[in-house]
Amino acid sequence: GNSRTDGSVFMARLLQYLECPQYLRRSIFPMHPDLRCVGLLAPLDAFNHPRSNEQCPYREGLISDKPARDQGSYAVVGLQKEILVDRTLPAGTR
Repeated sequence: GNSRTDGSVFMARLLQYLECPQYLRRSIFPMHPDLRCVGLLAPLDAFNHPRSNEQCPYREGLISDKPARDQGSYAVVGLQKEILVDRTLPAGTR
């Protein structure tokens, strides 16, 4: 049998991966044969991919499973620590 991915599916998967900020990729994309060589590609220097030392009005994040003390949720946003979001959201929400 042919185990190769259709070209359009491969490109869609690759572009979705590259569009995702680097700090979220491992959490969002499971290991897949199509992504085995993505480390060879140059990262996008896109506005929605801020570095940890850059100030920006917003950051894309992923809600973690770390429980908040009172209300809200913690989110991974590419900084050294997770940030507290002012509402309770399910873990894994992007």
